[in-house]
Amino acid sequence: MITPDQERDVSLLTLGRVINALVEHSPHVPYRDSKLTRILRDSLGGKTKTCIIATISPSAYCMEETLSTLDYASRAKSIKNKPEANQKVSKVVLLKDLYMEIDRMKEDIRAAREKNGVYISHERFAKEEAEKKVIYLFSISS
Repeated sequence: MITPDQERDVSLLTLGRVINALVEHSPHVPYRDSKLTRILRDSLGGKTKTCIIATISPSAYCMEETLSTLDYASRAKSIKNKPEANQKVSKVVLLKDLYMEIDRMKEDIRAAREKNGVYISHERFAKEEAEKKVIYLFSISS
């Protein structure tokens, strides 16, 4: 059985791996490896402003822990978030989006029934490709 101290140590180790992955722009960030990193997912490398407070001790007795904390803080400082304001969505717009999603799903089901595998309609494929191009062009222009 894992003790609370061991669970805390695993969470902090995973937090260190997540921080390293974000700093190094790794394609895989192990957010799911601990409860702590799952909770902090949006705050670490997400779309929020994040403030990290590193609590250290001037005591020589705590030197190793202080150095470890300062190392975490130094690496975490290198993470670049892209904060965005939340958009307020009216009920009408939300319902319209949900109905459009339902229609897309119905198209997917119909396309899947017509074929032997899972396919999407040509119209939806073209639309999604156009959306990807717009997002790509927007990201490189920012």
